[in-house]
Amino acid sequence: MSTADKAAMGEGPADINAAGRTDSKSAVKSYIISYKTLDTPDSVVNIAMQAIKELGGSVTHEYNTIMRGFSITIPAGIASKGVLAAFKEKALSKEFPFTIEEDQPVHISNGV
Repeated sequence: MSTADKAAMGEGPADINAAGRTDSKSAVKSYIISYKTLDTPDSVVNIAMQAIKELGGSVTHEYNTIMRGFSITIPAGIASKGVLAAFKEKALSKEFPFTIEEDQPVHISNGV
């Protein structure tokens, strides 16, 4: 079994710095879940983070200063679509809406 296969199954190291990319080395995809308001209660965020863990994902960082949310990694491929759909169903809150976006590198231009 390859290292990527082991990482996807949680049996080996995964490249959690593979921001949004999927390749044979990473076997995971990274996403950011962000809430619309900074005052979203800890209880709501904790329920959402627990849902990701129950679905086989990992929470890699929590944001609570300039934005409210957290970043996650989940196995890449078709499985990731199922995990995200199940997460939306479990964590959906009309009172505290959130968005899910693929984590990607940010490039800053010098304006030239």
